Amino acid sequence: LRGKRMGFSLAETKELFDLWDETLSGNEKQLLKMLTILENKRAQLEQQKNDIAQAEMEMDTAEARCREALAELQKKKKQQAPANEKARQTAEH
Repeated sequence: LRGKRMGFSLAETKELFDLWDETLSGNEKQLLKMLTILENKRAQLEQQKNDIAQAEMEMDTAEARCREALAELQKKKKQQAPANEKARQTAEH
C-alpha cells in the first residue's frame, strides 16, 4: 500500500520486491534502486505541481477576463434599459 500511496506503479513495486535479497549487497542494491525511484517520483511530482500552478494562473486570467466582460455587458444592458423603455413608451403614444 505504501508504494501505491507514493505513486509507484505495480511494475516498480514488483521490481523492488524482485531486488530483495537477504545478502548485504542485495539490500544495498534495493536501497540504491529505491533512492533512484524516489528521486524520479519527486521530480515527477515537482513537474506536476508546476503544471498545476501554471494551469491555475491561466484559469485565474480567463476567469478575470470573463468577469470583466460580463460586468461590461451588464453595464451596457443597464444603460440601454432606460432608452428602450423610453422608446417603448413613445411608440405606445
